[in-house]
Amino acid sequence: MAGHSTGGMFMLSVPELEGLLTGMVLLSSAPHAGWRADFARYAETHPLPDVTTAAERCARQPDDHHLRALTLAAAPWNFRPSALADGRALLARSRDRRRATDCGSVRVRSSAPP
Repeated sequence: MAGHSTGGMFMLSVPELEGLLTGMVLLSSAPHAGWRADFARYAETHPLPDVTTAAERCARQPDDHHLRALTLAAAPWNFRPSALADGRALLARSRDRRRATDCGSVRVRSSAPP
């Protein structure tokens, strides 16, 4: 079984797979999801108002356009300031293979500026 990114983390979170698989391949996956709590705290203490707006729009109308806008709005959480412009350009060129329904899984807790 192969899992990419979050898919690999989901595979690692299901201990019952151990007895069912003869092999597992993880591609660009974190070894565990322990980072999510730290990231949630970081996002809450470093809110991006554009992310809040984009997440609300994406939840109301889950489509590729709104998912891309959400991804671009969150870029400051993923790139250093010196690499932000290049990071946004890279994300804008990338084709996101996730389904737009992923918008519904976005949870934004705060829209207050830092």
